[in-house]
Amino acid sequence: MTRAWPVMAGAAVSWLLVQVEPARAAEPVATVSPVAYTLQYGGVTYFYKGCTGLGSETRIDREEHGRERFRVKLADLVCTRALGDAGLWDWRRQLEQGHDVRLDVIFTIVDASLGPIAQWQLTRAWPRKLVLGDGTEEVSFQYDEFRRLR
Repeated sequence: MTRAWPVMAGAAVSWLLVQVEPARAAEPVATVSPVAYTLQYGGVTYFYKGCTGLGSETRIDREEHGRERFRVKLADLVCTRALGDAGLWDWRRQLEQGHDVRLDVIFTIVDASLGPIAQWQLTRAWPRKLVLGDGTEEVSFQYDEFRRLR
């Protein structure tokens, strides 16, 4: 497609003809469906069948004198697995007894060959909520911050 663009040269206006390529759709990004999720904490790797919720949102509040304050709210990471060993329940019980046993957690999304698709570090995480379901455990992790590692 040819387009004409006006060009100023002194007092005269001339037209510049430019060959423009038609817009193309973005190239699709190769994706791999996650098969499982792992959480590493306390020196052990645990497998989960589903995890959702990792993220954050930011709100800007206006304070006196026009200052702005950024408030970040971190969403819980909620993971589900088949009923497993008692390690998670023991960790939760320690918190209920008032012990500060927050841990750094590595959260990984893995493919069918257990290769990492993506990975995050959750700093000072702890199991905020733990619920027994129909042969499953659902845990909600809170954390102080997170960052993507890969």
